Amino acid sequence: MERLARLTPIVALFEDLQWADEPTLLLLQHLAQAVAGMPLLMIGTYRDVDLEVGRPFAKMLESLLRQKLGTRILLRRLPVAGVEQMLAALSSQKPPQSLARVVFEQTEGNPFFVEEVFQHLAEEGKLFDEKGSFRPSLRVDQLQVPEGVRLVLGRRLERLSEDARQILTTAAVIGRVFPLELLEDLEKARPDAALEAVEEAERAHLVETERRGRQTRYRFVHELVRQTLSETLSLPRRQRLHARVADAMERVYAATIDAHVSALAHHLYQAGSSVDQEKTVHFLSEAARQASGAAAHEDALDYLDNAFSLLDDERTIRAADLRVRHAGVLRSLSRDQEAVQEYERALAIFDSLGDHVRFVETCGPLQTLHMRASQF
Repeated sequence: MERLARLTPIVALFEDLQWADEPTLLLLQHLAQAVAGMPLLMIGTYRDVDLEVGRPFAKMLESLLRQKLGTRILLRRLPVAGVEQMLAALSSQKPPQSLARVVFEQTEGNPFFVEEVFQHLAEEGKLFDEKGSFRPSLRVDQLQVPEGVRLVLGRRLERLSEDARQILTTAAVIGRVFPLELLEDLEKARPDAALEAVEEAERAHLVETERRGRQTRYRFVHELVRQTLSETLSLPRRQRLHARVADAMERVYAATIDAHVSALAHHLYQAGSSVDQEKTVHFLSEAARQASGAAAHEDALDYLDNAFSLLDDERTIRAADLRVRHAGVLRSLSRDQEAVQEYERALAIFDSLGDHVRFVETCGPLQTLHMRASQF
């Protein structure tokens, strides 16, 4: 190495040192002790999430840093602006800020994940329209885990014990953020099993602790980790687990259920036919009301659309009221023509049921929409 470096300066790059065997590391450590007097730059990369204390590299890294033979440089994840720049470089055009935000939320700025998600979305036709321009809107729940990312995450998940992986899969169905008390209620047959599982996952850098008042919550470090675990379940098993989560939430949060309406509505809807339909429609309606009150109109629209999918063109006062609220949300999103159609559907139901008071009340906002459009 010294003779080679005298002929021409060398930059030597060693990748994935966390998996290197002991003889290789001994050689690198020997070179590191002599590199100061040679025209040689040695760069080693390793993944801190895969760095295990018992592995040979952990011992070598500690020795290099203690002897000041190396400098540690932390490569941080990209911020939203960095993800936007990377998407622009990959696509040769400026991406919408909303797209950069969605990709950032799913990848947490991991460059490998960003590129894999970009390639996957492009191949699935979800990223560009017929003219080759970015599509205007994309949501996190419309994304799936690309195969390359799934393989990488799968290898990390395999290092967990079987019990930890099973409990973490339950946590993945709960959501990106899951309270420890709810997970413990779902795993109450085995005391301390939930806590031991999340502690093991935390050591593997798969989840991290979130403090919210006196409640202990955990958060998956990537949405892609959560999706990878969730997708290991068949649809019927996932539905049953959603039903169990909804039942546990009603039990654990009985005194503060209003603060968990949106999550409960999500789990009840995802549980399919295994839960009471009336209850599901009720919580979807309440979740839509709360979302509208918080000006989260897109979320309110999703909740109401899910409720309509369960009603099967039901012609009742409840269905008509939901139509009126649906129209109101559409108005808030400036989708006036769709709002007019919803108001007219509600009027038809009120008329058929003989509810003339509600009929007249609904004519008020409909009149406003017609006047705004100069449809006198």
